Amino acid sequence: MKRLLFFLAFACSLSLFAQKDYTVDGKTYSLAIEVDGSITLLWNTINGEYRYFSQKGNEIVELTNTREDKTYQQEYKQVLLSHTADNPMSVDNVKLTLSSLREFYNAYNQKYDPNFSGGTVTVVLKTRLAFFAGMTNYVYFANPDNTLLPQLGVDF
Repeated sequence: MKRLLFFLAFACSLSLFAQKDYTVDGKTYSLAIEVDGSITLLWNTINGEYRYFSQKGNEIVELTNTREDKTYQQEYKQVLLSHTADNPMSVDNVKLTLSSLREFYNAYNQKYDPNFSGGTVTVVLKTRLAFFAGMTNYVYFANPDNTLLPQLGVDF
């Protein structure tokens, strides 16, 4: 009986984390909420492509970046400008990637509502450069006398 109750509670809790269905231009998409505020960033991978949507109030618009004559049209910037018209922000450095859009939406929502907390922090990659040296007998190298040979290396 305890296992059944545990399983039912677990199954019900999974539905809380599920994506919600939204209708955009007559099509229904199952989208995840990345940033929830006065403007909301929704996204999902549909047919192997990342698709981003912007929601303000009840209006949901897809963020697109079509390519014509080897140049991108960047229509998503016009959508961002129209959704942030009440509190304008620069969209010059915004790229159509999840991290760039998340930063923009968090900045706008923070500017619009000082009590807003984005919650998601981007990770800063750290790099190291290391040198090493030593002696080895090279097991996979022709070394019939089993002599020690020097070895040098660089690790990034």
